[in-house]
Amino acid sequence: MEVKLMNFKNQLGLFSLMILLIISSISTRLYAQCPNSGVTPIQIGTENPNNGFATWVRDTNGVALELCLDTNYCFFDPPIFGNPFSQQIGFGEEAFWWSADARITTPQLDALLILAVEAAFLGPVENGEQFPFTRLRIRMDVPSPGTYTVIHPYGQETFNVEAIGPGQEIRMSRDIEMIGFNTLHNGAVGPVLVAVDPLPPTGFVGDINIDQRVTGSPCGTNFFRVIGPAGVDLGNGPGVPVETDLFAVQGKLFTGVLPTQLAVDRTTYSRTSTTGQIDVFATSAPTAIVSVSGSPGLPTGEIFLTGDGTGRFYKNLILDDPSTIPSFLTITANRAGESTTSINSNLVDLVTITKAEYNVENSTLTVEANSSDRLSSPTLTLVGYGNLTSGQIIVNNVTVPPSVVTVTSSIGGSATLPVTVIPFAQATYSISGTITFSPENGGGPATGVTVILTSGTLTRVTSTDTNGVYIFSGLADGSYTITPNRSGYSFNPSNLTVNISGADVSNQNFTATLLNIFSISGTITSGGTPIEGVSVVLTGPVSAEVTTNASGLYTFSNLPNGTYTITPSHQNYNFSPLNRTVTINGSNVIGQIFIGTLITRSISGTITTTTGPLAGVAVFLTGPVNRTVTTNNSGVYNFTGLLNGNYVVTPVLTGYSFTPTTANVIVNNADVTGINFSAVNRVFSVSGRVINQNGAGVANVIIKLTGTGVIKTVRTNVFGNFTITGVANGNYVVSPEPQPGFVFDPINRNVTVNNANVTGIRFRRTLAPQ
Repeated sequence: MEVKLMNFKNQLGLFSLMILLIISSISTRLYAQCPNSGVTPIQIGTENPNNGFATWVRDTNGVALELCLDTNYCFFDPPIFGNPFSQQIGFGEEAFWWSADARITTPQLDALLILAVEAAFLGPVENGEQFPFTRLRIRMDVPSPGTYTVIHPYGQETFNVEAIGPGQEIRMSRDIEMIGFNTLHNGAVGPVLVAVDPLPPTGFVGDINIDQRVTGSPCGTNFFRVIGPAGVDLGNGPGVPVETDLFAVQGKLFTGVLPTQLAVDRTTYSRTSTTGQIDVFATSAPTAIVSVSGSPGLPTGEIFLTGDGTGRFYKNLILDDPSTIPSFLTITANRAGESTTSINSNLVDLVTITKAEYNVENSTLTVEANSSDRLSSPTLTLVGYGNLTSGQIIVNNVTVPPSVVTVTSSIGGSATLPVTVIPFAQATYSISGTITFSPENGGGPATGVTVILTSGTLTRVTSTDTNGVYIFSGLADGSYTITPNRSGYSFNPSNLTVNISGADVSNQNFTATLLNIFSISGTITSGGTPIEGVSVVLTGPVSAEVTTNASGLYTFSNLPNGTYTITPSHQNYNFSPLNRTVTINGSNVIGQIFIGTLITRSISGTITTTTGPLAGVAVFLTGPVNRTVTTNNSGVYNFTGLLNGNYVVTPVLTGYSFTPTTANVIVNNADVTGINFSAVNRVFSVSGRVINQNGAGVANVIIKLTGTGVIKTVRTNVFGNFTITGVANGNYVVSPEPQPGFVFDPINRNVTVNNANVTGIRFRRTLAPQ
């Protein structure tokens, strides 16, 4: 078999992301229904002190790999003689945690796809020159100019070839450096492809020596396909695409104890003098248990985050005392068979930039922003320029504006926003006012009231300062609507229409009055266990929607007297009762309980050949639930107990190919039946002849064919010919059985069966030397 992996140092020098296109070719990436642009993150493990590379890497499917240095199933450069470091690490200029390559060759087209997670060196093979990276490479020699589309396991590429000539018309390499250890890498490939037909050797995800069908594409495209210009023959006829689903795959499974995957995406808080909340966002393995803890201000012990089944986790925490919050949170993840991972993450406020404008005419940069911490009023700073005053900063004499601005908070939050450029002078004005509490609520300034300005498609948001004052600046002539908002309060007036005509407008004032309000609350359980994530809708004098927490609790607050209807819903549950009608009459309403019954669905189908049902086929299911079943004597398979979601069904049986190769299935509140496959038994023959020193056939010689789990023997006929039938795709050794007094040349031959009969296998028998 041809080794298709190309030496790293001969291809590129310094790069972290480089795309090479030859002979006026242009590449654009177009992903259809691929998560995260077709590529999911790869976790980089701890440093191996022996070689300076990661001890392991792990994809989002939980497949962890070490450097593949097995001489039987892996490809790598051998150690360099006379290089002590190369001898120490056991390889030369490059080795691989994983790779998969595929080739399409026809009389009209030669196309090569290389995918890899690679360990290489920027310079000589010595410590300090390590360069780990992920690679996606495409090389194609095409028959004519035009637009070519390549579909591969991680997405789709389009190339416009303007002219053809000697060499490859399309040459693209997308190589992205893997930086650091114990980090996440968003690279060119991932999750890794794993061989399924034939199955890989134990402890590996593939065998580099043979071509295999694979699974693992995040796009459901476990193949390499080329679509040419209209009417161009790529080998299957004019306008017909060519493709292969066979890959040479290598990768060795890591056998040590892995830490549970964990990345803390965000830990932020919002608060006023009376209310507050903390929001925690994290990413981990879909089956991990993720929790958060911290003090002061949080309940004692671990608080569990809610997962969505894809590895994303979230928790919203309501603060009993908004004046007391922890400085940091500890996020912990654990999964069976793995060690626990804990990360301390600073708790910071959310900074929102509401305006970032540069006026070309007067060289002025204006930025407005606010913090989610309305209690301590942290200092906001425009990076590189200075602090904001009352949520605004105006910087004069800015000859070269920044393309983006960043505002940081003294508490740790930050935000970045592109700068809007105003290309000509435009007179602007302001609208301002004061919001105070009503006399029965103590009078005085109303701090932290959200004030919204709208005009057509324009929306601005600010809040009152400690004096109850708000201001909107940088406004052109026109009509605007000002609306104050604060939970639990009514405002008089409820809004104001303000017209600007060549001057600032002030004294647009409001009075805030505390409402006489109540709440409705209850719990939702199934079999005594709380159900988190149930959507609960309230209709009546006030309409609202909330979601149950980890305790199955829901609460609707700030409700006036009246009659309401409560309706729960969740894609995986039915509820009893369907809804409840309650009446608020001067007090809170509690104990509104619903009982949920879990809904599960199934996916089923039949696998047949031209002669009838096919038993013993391994059928793989991937998606929210990963399972494997085997077809029965009627060729039927059935996956039960499934939740709603997107699934991929893949049949595998050595010696057979299937149409289709995989099936994408959506389960949506109903069983899915009739997901059927047709199987074709792919067996072939190996034939040849045994002759003597005079070229005449030799009869009755025993010929043996051996392979993985396969041994077949036949005898040559009177003409010296032999044919071995019923041979599946794979690599084999054909050899004549030794005979006393004779020798055979050669003593055996290596044979690869690849979707075709193999002929012309010859041996010559001569007298043994005396």
